[in-house]
Amino acid sequence: MNILYICSGNVFRSVFAEGYTKHLLKKYNIENVNVSSCGTIAEESFKIPKSIKELFKFYNIKEKDISKHIPKRINEELLKNADVVLVMDKTHIEFIEKNFPEFRSKTFLLKEYAGFLNKTEIFDPIGQPESVYFSTALDIKISVEALIKKFFNVNFL
Repeated sequence: MNILYICSGNVFRSVFAEGYTKHLLKKYNIENVNVSSCGTIAEESFKIPKSIKELFKFYNIKEKDISKHIPKRINEELLKNADVVLVMDKTHIEFIEKNFPEFRSKTFLLKEYAGFLNKTEIFDPIGQPESVYFSTALDIKISVEALIKKFFNVNFL
């Protein structure tokens, strides 16, 4: 299974989702799942927020080296290789519909795909106080855990 997370700049939301998913997959010995991330407007020059480095340290995420992360822009090859494309908000779905309509059928909001029915968008914290980054990460963490539980029958304590 190949999971692709998408956000806007590929510097926070999709990166945290990728790293935390890889962390859980390793922790629970789930194999044959590849996880990657990209952004709809990502540029290699985009800076990684300090808060994501702190979050990777706090959650002990070592399965993705955040110090070597280079933001990657969405492309057809990434979408083609993905079995499921998980986006953060509706602007990303609209982007796929407009630019890559052939991949819309496998594109879902992360929270919706994980089983949440209300407040299904995870909005970009860029430019917000650090507390917003942490609450956004918590939203992603809970969504990823629900996803792992749903598809791989993992019970979290």
